[in-house]
Amino acid sequence: MGVDPQTEPLTIEEATPLLSAAFERREVAFERMLLIGPPRVSDSARSWVRAVYEMRDSLNRGDQLTQEHWRELVRLANAARAEFHQVAQADLGVQFTIPR
Repeated sequence: MGVDPQTEPLTIEEATPLLSAAFERREVAFERMLLIGPPRVSDSARSWVRAVYEMRDSLNRGDQLTQEHWRELVRLANAARAEFHQVAQADLGVQFTIPR
């Protein structure tokens, strides 16, 4: 949609195969994390995944996304990612700031 300042603008046609590949890689990593992560980390990861799935599903449904709606979906996914990082860092006993 070209409204996320952190990425290069892509058309939906360009983004779809990239998103599919990313979801396949995420499935493998997510399953590994579930094997060793405590419930709070797993729950936080699931929240992040749900936010990203909502982005994907909005694109797949062909929703008439406005820039404002897409920005809100990006904001929610980024907030869920930040929460996951914070929870995972606390579980691992490390603290550092992840660049945004």
